[in-house]
Amino acid sequence: MKKLKIFALMLPFVCAANSSFALEERTIYSPTGESVFKIRFFDVGDGAFMSNWPEPLQSTWNLDRLQKEKITNAVSYWAELIKPDPDTLLAVINVGTFEDVNAAGTSDPLTKPDSFFSITQLQAALLGVGDEWRTFDSHAQFVMGKMNFDTVPYIPSQQPRHDGPADLVGTAFHELAHGLGVLNFVWEAKGPATPHFESFLGSLGQGLRDDNGNPARPGQAILCSLCNNPYDPDAFDARKDQAYFYGENVSEVLGDAMPGVPVRMLAYKFTGESRLDNNYMSHFELKNSMMSHQFYRNYTTFMEAELAVLQDFGYDIDRRNFFGSSVYGNDQYLENNNGYFKRNREGTAYLPGQYNTATLGLGLHVYGDRNTIVQQADLLSEGAGGPASGWTGRPITLLFLKARVCMPMV
Repeated sequence: MKKLKIFALMLPFVCAANSSFALEERTIYSPTGESVFKIRFFDVGDGAFMSNWPEPLQSTWNLDRLQKEKITNAVSYWAELIKPDPDTLLAVINVGTFEDVNAAGTSDPLTKPDSFFSITQLQAALLGVGDEWRTFDSHAQFVMGKMNFDTVPYIPSQQPRHDGPADLVGTAFHELAHGLGVLNFVWEAKGPATPHFESFLGSLGQGLRDDNGNPARPGQAILCSLCNNPYDPDAFDARKDQAYFYGENVSEVLGDAMPGVPVRMLAYKFTGESRLDNNYMSHFELKNSMMSHQFYRNYTTFMEAELAVLQDFGYDIDRRNFFGSSVYGNDQYLENNNGYFKRNREGTAYLPGQYNTATLGLGLHVYGDRNTIVQQADLLSEGAGGPASGWTGRPITLLFLKARVCMPMV
C-alpha cells in the first residue's frame, strides 16, 4: 500500500501540471447515444498519465492516427457492452505509450477504512458510486508499448483478420478490461515469488476459488508450484494451477461444464515449459481467450462466460444481446431451441423474426469438444461482425440446421 500513498501525494501536483497541455480528447457514445467514456491521448511532452514505480509514466512516442482510431474502436465496443448507471458522468481514460514491447492497463482501488473489499475507480464511475476519485485526472489508464501492431483498417470480426502482428483493437480492449475490475490486488510480502492477497479483495478476488474450491481471503498467502511461500493449510492453494472465478451469472453460463472461469498462476509456452506469471490470476484462461495470457489468442472480444464475470462484478450487461446461447461442455447431443434476434428497448426479451444488430453478436457459440447440436430456432444477425454461429470446440463439432442461420455478407 506504500506505493498508493506515494501517488496520492503526487496527484495534486501532476494534475495541475497536466492541465496546461492541450490533450487530444475523444468522447465515446453508446449505440443509443449516451456518452460513456472520454479518452485522453497523451503524446510526447503531455506530462504524466499513469502510475508507475519509481516515477509515473510519460509518453515516449506518439500514437499515429490509425492507432488512435483503433483504440477508439476498442473503447467504443465497451460502451456497447456495458450500460452505465444513468446518473453517471463520463468515465475518463488516459492512454499513452512506453518503450516496452508490451501493454498494460489499470485503475486504482477504492477501499473504505473498515472494509475488506474494493472496487476500482473506473468501476465506481460506471456503477454510479461516484466519479470524484481520479488518478492523473482519470478513472483508468492504459499504456501501449512498441509491439508489432497490425496496420489493416479496422473491420469488426470475431477473429483477428491478420496473421502475425498483434491485434491493436484487441489489445486496447484487453487493457481497459483490467481497469473494469479484471485484476487482482496481490503483493510479494516476503520477497520474489511470495504472493499474498492485499488486505482487501477486489471484485475478481471476491469470486476466486482455489484448487479445492475454497474462497480467497484478504491477506491470505498464495501457494503455487513455482512460489516461494512455505506450505500453510490456511493459504490459497493453487499448486495444481486450477483456481477459478465463481459467480451466479458465471454458473448460469457454464452449467456443469466447469466450476468457473479458470485463472492461472503460471504462464505456459508451446513446449509445455512454465514460468510464474506475476500478474497473479489477473486474466481469464479459457482456451485462446483474448483476456488470457496465452501465447496464442484468436478471440477479439469476450466469450459469454467472461461477460458473465462482469455481470457478477455488478455491471449492467444485456448478455442475450451478444450471445443467443453457448455450449461449454463436451461429448453432448443437444437440440438447441434458443434463438437469436434483435432485443427490445428494455433489453429484456427478443423480438422474434427481427435481426440482431450487436456489432459482434453470436447466436450460438460452441466452446466444448465433440458435440452434436441440432439447431431448432432461427439465428438472425446483421451486426457488422456478428456471425450467427461459431465454434472453437475440438476435434470436431457437428451442427445440424433445422432453422434459419442468417448473417451479414462481407
